[in-house]
Amino acid sequence: MRRNEKGILGVKKDPRNLMLFSFQVREGEEWPSSDSGDSDYQPSDDGTHKPNTKIEPERSVRKKSKVKKSVKRAKYSSTRSPPGAASKNDLGVNCPSLPSEIWLKIFKDVVNVSGPLPFLCRAARVCSLFHDLCTHHSLWRSVDLSFGWIKSTDRTLNWLCDNRLQHTKEISLSGWKTLTSPAVKDLMIKCCDLTSINLSYCNKVTADGWMSLANHCSRLSDLDVSFSSIQVPAVKALVGKCGDHLKQLNVGGNNLTGFQSVLIALKKCPNLQLLDVSNVRFSSDFMAFDIEKFQLACPKMKVLRLANSKFRAPEVSKRVQNESPGFPDLEELSLAVHTAKVGAGLAIHDNFYQRILKSSYSLKLLDLRGLSQITTLGLASLPVTDLESLYLSMTSLASRNNNVDVVLHKWRHSLKVVDLSWNTFQENVLDAAFEVYVGLPTTTRHKLRWINFAGTAVTLTTVRLLLDNCSDLEYINLSSCRGLPRGMKREYSQGQISQLRKEVQLEEGSNGDASTDSD
Repeated sequence: MRRNEKGILGVKKDPRNLMLFSFQVREGEEWPSSDSGDSDYQPSDDGTHKPNTKIEPERSVRKKSKVKKSVKRAKYSSTRSPPGAASKNDLGVNCPSLPSEIWLKIFKDVVNVSGPLPFLCRAARVCSLFHDLCTHHSLWRSVDLSFGWIKSTDRTLNWLCDNRLQHTKEISLSGWKTLTSPAVKDLMIKCCDLTSINLSYCNKVTADGWMSLANHCSRLSDLDVSFSSIQVPAVKALVGKCGDHLKQLNVGGNNLTGFQSVLIALKKCPNLQLLDVSNVRFSSDFMAFDIEKFQLACPKMKVLRLANSKFRAPEVSKRVQNESPGFPDLEELSLAVHTAKVGAGLAIHDNFYQRILKSSYSLKLLDLRGLSQITTLGLASLPVTDLESLYLSMTSLASRNNNVDVVLHKWRHSLKVVDLSWNTFQENVLDAAFEVYVGLPTTTRHKLRWINFAGTAVTLTTVRLLLDNCSDLEYINLSSCRGLPRGMKREYSQGQISQLRKEVQLEEGSNGDASTDSD
């Protein structure tokens, strides 16, 4: 049985594992903990925290006196003890006798794995030594406050700015729906070392707050203001201030009237590596995206997400296209559209993504879901050599031609993730395509781990081929597959793959018996 990898507190946590692209609004995660008061934690330097429990009056007096005495003894022993000696917390428990330098190194290792919160808040309540170590500025370089571990209020942020975040370089306040402009101003003034800030889903910040961010962010390299209340003037000011420092910009999910001025300003950011303009609503029907000029201005681009936003590339001459350097470092391209936005899907043809990817040999992820004007021949002509993730759900591939085997054959040595869901391929088309896919030399290992067949005509033959030849397979979606038995039309993940193998064997065995009986 595969053991789940868990964080320092026994709960799986990966705040940097971002979703590819979702049409759903982000929903925050709750931190599962037995400490019911953690989400309401108010930081302080007194090392105490009042639990949300009631104590009987006659017991509370005696308990308070004992706690006061133990705190006095702990303070006295900690002030009189030499460095490295054992100290006591407010409950009279001995702390291990290790030098503070060793404890700091241990704390750094923990913080590097799981982040400073909630670990530092809890460790600070163990003993006076731990409390002092938890305030060390080196432990607060990168802070993620988006998971509800502390109260998301202006008062909390102001206290943190005064006592913990003076030397912080990266901070995430994503989902702080009550965050106001004065708190943002206070953050930018007191935390002068910030180079990365995430204010996504902060809808109460006004224009003054965004402009204060622009006025104090000349060193920012990473900015995420997706699904917030930001407007074009503030985005333009931020881009203009950051200039050469800006490496990542996410403005997805906003209403940005007059966004063309931002695109012009971005051409003065030569070090830009990530641009996310997904789910943006413009004033006009389509926004002009001058591909070749962007390739000249931002040659270091690695991630480009234009999903579900209405972009159209202006026509240029073949000479201009040939002279463009392309995006040689591009690793991810997302042009997916929601099926309801038919106009956006019609605007993107093979020529659009071919111009973007003309020199992107190292592309790893390509997302073309919902596009209704693409072909398998267009995909096969791309210069990409080792594509790992390919998303082709609800595209025009099935209606235009059935040679999907050309695409699978091109990247059969590197594909790990494939999404072919809700494509109306004719019967046996997928069978033929995956016979080509698994037809590799025996010395080559298939890398496929995740595949989505939902809503297709995939048959038991293809499922068996993948189970027999793809030993790394961890997920397969067979929902609404009309060519499969009723009980098999569902999702299978990790431990369920072995169960799917048994079901396929039983189904094939029953079919064999039926044919024998008929003979």
